[in-house]
Amino acid sequence: MADLFAGLEALSFRRRSRRQAAIEATLIQVGGIGNKPKPKRRNKSPAVSGSPSGKPRTGGKPRTGFGPIDASLNDEWEKRRFLQVAGGGGGTGVSRTGSEARPGAAGDASAFTARPAADNLNARVRVASGSQAAVVKIASYAAGGSRVRALVQYQSRGGELPLERENGSKIAGSEGVAALATEWTNAGPEREPTKDVLRLTLTIEGEHYRGGAGLSAIEAGLRHALPGHRFAFAAEDRADGTTHVDLVMSAAARRQGETAKAMRIFDNRKSLSQLEERLDQSFGTDTDLDVHGFAHGVEGTARYLTQLTRGGTRVAQTMRLERNGSFAGSSTLIGHDANLKEARDWKRDLRSQEQRDVAHIILSAKPGTDSRAFVEAARAMLAREFAGHKYAFALHEDRQHSHIHAVVKMKAETGERLDPKIPDLQRWRETLAHEARERHIPMEALSRFERANPPGYKLKDIRRVERGIAPDNVRRRVDAVRDRAVHVPVREEGKQRASAALQGWREVEAITAKQSLEPVLAAGATRLYRADRPGAALTSAPLFTRDREAATRMAKRTGGSVSYIDVSPTQLSGLKPAHTDAFNQFVVSPELAAHRKPLDQPAPATILEFKDRATRAVMGAAQRATPRPIDTTGERNDMANLQTMRATFDDMNTQLNIVEQNLPADKLPELAAVRKKLEANQRDMIAAQENIERKRGSVEGDKYVEPKRHDFGNFVSEKRGETIRYSRLHEDSEIGKTAFVDTGKKVEIHEWKDRQAMLAAMKVSAEKWGSLTVTGTNSYKALVVELAAEHGFQIANPELQFQLKHETARLERLGTEPPGFAAGTIEKPVVPTEGQVLPPAQPAAQAVEKPLRTEAEISLALDTIRVRTENEAVRETRQADTSTQTNEKPFDGGGSDDHAYRTQSEAGAARRAENAVELDPTRPMPADVNQSLEVERLARDQAELLKGKREIEKVESQKKVHRQKQ
Repeated sequence: MADLFAGLEALSFRRRSRRQAAIEATLIQVGGIGNKPKPKRRNKSPAVSGSPSGKPRTGGKPRTGFGPIDASLNDEWEKRRFLQVAGGGGGTGVSRTGSEARPGAAGDASAFTARPAADNLNARVRVASGSQAAVVKIASYAAGGSRVRALVQYQSRGGELPLERENGSKIAGSEGVAALATEWTNAGPEREPTKDVLRLTLTIEGEHYRGGAGLSAIEAGLRHALPGHRFAFAAEDRADGTTHVDLVMSAAARRQGETAKAMRIFDNRKSLSQLEERLDQSFGTDTDLDVHGFAHGVEGTARYLTQLTRGGTRVAQTMRLERNGSFAGSSTLIGHDANLKEARDWKRDLRSQEQRDVAHIILSAKPGTDSRAFVEAARAMLAREFAGHKYAFALHEDRQHSHIHAVVKMKAETGERLDPKIPDLQRWRETLAHEARERHIPMEALSRFERANPPGYKLKDIRRVERGIAPDNVRRRVDAVRDRAVHVPVREEGKQRASAALQGWREVEAITAKQSLEPVLAAGATRLYRADRPGAALTSAPLFTRDREAATRMAKRTGGSVSYIDVSPTQLSGLKPAHTDAFNQFVVSPELAAHRKPLDQPAPATILEFKDRATRAVMGAAQRATPRPIDTTGERNDMANLQTMRATFDDMNTQLNIVEQNLPADKLPELAAVRKKLEANQRDMIAAQENIERKRGSVEGDKYVEPKRHDFGNFVSEKRGETIRYSRLHEDSEIGKTAFVDTGKKVEIHEWKDRQAMLAAMKVSAEKWGSLTVTGTNSYKALVVELAAEHGFQIANPELQFQLKHETARLERLGTEPPGFAAGTIEKPVVPTEGQVLPPAQPAAQAVEKPLRTEAEISLALDTIRVRTENEAVRETRQADTSTQTNEKPFDGGGSDDHAYRTQSEAGAARRAENAVELDPTRPMPADVNQSLEVERLARDQAELLKGKREIEKVESQKKVHRQKQ
C-alpha cells in the first residue's frame, strides 16, 4: 500500500511540474520573467476622490476578470502581467505603450491627452481587423428635481429596469427611482439660475400711440430703446387717453457693432433705472414703468408670452433680429403653439445659465457584442473615471445594439464638480476600450476623423426629423450620419486630423502588404492555433499549439486553414500538455475547441475603404479652401450685380479725388491720364454688366412678398439680408453657383438655361404671386412657356399667351395619342444578320438613320421614369424603415413584397436617384453601388432614352448645317 501511495505522489508531482512549466513558459513568452519588478507606487498625499482641475479623477482599478485561481499563481501573474496585442505565439504584433496599459491611472494626467503615433497605428490595424469603436457621449444635462426625476425614469423605463449604483446596490421600481432623484437634488442648487426674461408694463401718453396706426409708433420707440433685445408687446388703449403696453423682453442683448459690449439687464435698482431712462428717451418722461418680475430660460419665456397673449387669445407683435444684432422685422403671435415656438427661438439670445445637477452619459456597443461582458466593462469604466461621484446606470437592449445609460451626479463627495471637455471624453473612450479588451471585446477609441465620419446628431434632431419640422441643416446632418457620408472638415484642426488619418491609413496599407497581423489579444490571455484539415470533423482530443508558424506550415501541407482560440490563465492551467511537446502543445476539450475562430487578417477592402474616405475628406477640404474663380466683372461668379459694381467704382473715384488733392502739381498730368483710361474701362465694364443683366431672366410680381425659404432637393437656401439665395447643391455636398435669388419683389434667375433652376424659381414665384410676369431674352421666355405648359403655371405676359396656348395644345395631343411603346423601355432596331435578305422598304430606311422615337416620345418616357423612380424611392424607404424596426435580416425571407427586407443604404440610394430626376427628368441618375435592382433598371432605361435624345439632337444639327450649305 505504501508503494501505491508513493507512486501516486510521484505522478502528482510530475503533473504539477508540467503545469508549472507550462505557466512559466507563458510568462517567458509575454516577457514576464527576467524583468526586474518595479517598486510599488506609494501615494504620500491623502486619498481624495476629486482633483483640483474639476475634472473627474481616475481611481484605482476595480477587481474584474475571470474567476479565482490558485492564490500564489494569481499573485505571481498579477505582478508579471504585461499588456500585448496581435502577436500571440509566433505571430507578428505591435506592442502597446505604457499609457495604454494603465489608462487613466492616478497621477498620470496625460494618459489620454496625447496618444502616441504608434498607438494610433495599432488602433487602425485592429479596427481593420474587426474591432469596434468605443462610443461614449454626453447626451444631456439635467437640473432640478423634476428634470432629474424624468431622466432617471427614462433611464429605468419607468422603474421596469433596475438601476445599479456606484456601490453595487440595485434600485428597482418607480418609487425607488423617484427617491434616488430626490436624494440627489434635495440639497438644492448652490447657485441660482440666471434671470433671462422680464415682463413689464408701460403707460404712455400721446394720440399717435393710439389705435391701429399707433402700433408702428410703439414698435419704433421700442426698437430705439431696446437695441439688440428680443421683445414682444401688445398695446391696449385706455379711457383716460393713455395707452397700456404689455412688454416681454430678454434681459440680454446682442452686441451692437464689433467693438461694443453685449449688454444685460439685471434685477437691481441701478440696471432697472437705466432701462427706465432709455424708455423715457423714446416715449417721453411721462411714461410710467411697472416691472412685474424676471423668469429663467425658455420655460419662463413661454410662461410670460402666454400671459402676454392671455393664453393665446390676444394678438401680440414680436421682433426678429439679424446676425449682427439689428432688427430684421416683426411677426404676429397668435395661439399657444406660436408662443412655444417663439420661446424656443429666443433660447440663444437669452444666454441662460443654470447649475447642472447630473450628466446623462451613453455608452454603446455594436450589435452582437456580449452584453454581460459589456456591462462589466462599463461598470469598471464608470468606477475608474467617476470615483467619488454618485451615479447609476442601466442596460438598454430595446434596439439592435446594447447601450448603457448612466446618470452621474456632477458634484463629488469632496465638493468638486465635473467639467468635462473634449480630452475628458477621449479619456473616457480610452478607458472603456481598455476595459472591454480586458473582457475579450475588441474595441478601440478611434476618432471619427480616422473614418471620415460626420458629427453625430442629437436626440432632439432625430425627433424633429420624425415629426417633419426639422430645418434643412438638421435634416442634412441626420442624413449624413445615416448614409455615412464623408465629412469634409472646415476648421484648421479638423483638416490637420484628416491629413494625419490619411497618412495613417497609408502606413497601415504598407504594413499589411509586408507582414501579417492578427486580431487583438486581451491582456493576460494566450492564443493557441490549430491547423484544420478541409472537411475533417473535430476529434475528441484536438491538439492546439502556441507556435503559429508550425500550424501555418501544417495547414499549407494539408490544404486546410488556421484557426485559433484565446484562453485565460485559468483555462490554460487546466489544459493537458501533449506528450510530444509539453511546453507548446495542449489537448483542448471539444467544448472549448468548438469556440475556435478562423485566423482573420486585416481586411484589405476595409483598409482601402477608410483610406478612400480619408482621401475624399482631405481633397474636399482643399477644394473648399480654394477661392472661386473671378469673372471679368471683378466679382465672383455667383455675385455679379450692377448696383455693387457702380458702388465700387464710385468708391474708387472718391479715393482718387483724395489722392488728387494731396498730389504735387507736377504729378497731376500723369494722374489725369491714368484716370481717363480707368474711366473708359469702367464704362466698358458697366455696359457689359448691363447687357448681362438685361439677358438675365426674372419673374416679377404685383406686390412685395417677404421671401421665405423653400426646400428643394438639389438647391440650398441662404438668407442674405432681405433676400434669399438658392445655390446648386452638388452630389458631393459642395455648394455651387447661385441659381436664383428671391428679392421679395421679383425672383432673379441667374442660371436661366438650367431647367431645374428655372422650375424651382417658377415654383417659388407661383406660390408668391400666382400668375407670373417674366422678363428676359426670347430663349428664356421660350423655356418659361415650355415649363408653364408642362406644369400648369399661369403666365401674365400678353405676348406669350399665343405661345402658351400652342404649347399646351401640343402636349395635350401627345398625351392623347397612343405612344406605341412601354414607358421606360427601349425598342431596339432590327439588325439583319449575315445572309439575311431585307424587304425592299428596309434599304431606304437604312440609308437615312432615323431614330425610332420622336423627341416628344422620349420626353414622355423620361417623365414616366421620373414617376416610377419617385414611387420606388417611397417604397424602398418604407421597406427599410420596417426592416429596421423589426430587426429583419436578409435570411428571414423578407415577408411580403410590401415589407421585403431592405437596407438603409439601398433606400438612401433610391432617394438620391429620386432627387436627381425630381426637377429635371433629363438629368442622369448618379451611379451608386447601393442601388437596388429596380433602381438600376430605371437608371439603364433612362440612359438609353438620353442616348436616343442625343442622337436626335445630332441629326437635327446635321440637317441644320446641310440647309445652311444649300
